Amino acid sequence: MDKLDFIDKLAQNQLGGILLDYDPVRRVNGLSQAQASHLHSKLGLPLQVPDYYGGEIYVLPSALLPEISGYAESAWQYTLEQSDGKNPCFYTEEHIMNFVLAHFSVVDLKRSIRRVWTTHRHRTVTGDESNLSLWHLPAEKGRGFRKTFPFALDTESWFWQTERQDFVRRSASIMGIDHRCLSRWIPDQLGNLANVFLGAKQ
Repeated sequence: MDKLDFIDKLAQNQLGGILLDYDPVRRVNGLSQAQASHLHSKLGLPLQVPDYYGGEIYVLPSALLPEISGYAESAWQYTLEQSDGKNPCFYTEEHIMNFVLAHFSVVDLKRSIRRVWTTHRHRTVTGDESNLSLWHLPAEKGRGFRKTFPFALDTESWFWQTERQDFVRRSASIMGIDHRCLSRWIPDQLGNLANVFLGAKQ
């Protein structure tokens, strides 16, 4: 939602990522942080549960790229050696990047960038999204972004011509964050009811 100048400044000498507060035994794409700790220890890190950073964004200083590349390569080679599927390994690039980040001090970018879920039964909207610089909206690939695409192609549309406040308001409505239209609001309310009756966690 804003110019990301702070990322350029950060990248001069620090790494950045979005720290996620996951249960250590929760599996993300097949691997939990508890399992990852054992993989990390096999590759030279202390045996401890590492922090988990989402794959939305990684800020990597150019001066550290050779070192970062080396850690990523070692994780990739280990994964290839475990390709028979008998033992846990790094299943996604996010797993590999978390191994890389475990070697460094990482600045949490959560105050500026956040993953926001907008499905009918899983919403993580908190109400302060307008203060963020960037939204990651995984559930909007086939809905909000599709509706926004024609405006993004038109350089005379609100997407390019409006001020920040109106841009955020329009985008939030289309993406189901705030000022939702009835076609989004009603299914969202039904999703809440389903969660209540089925005992699902919000």
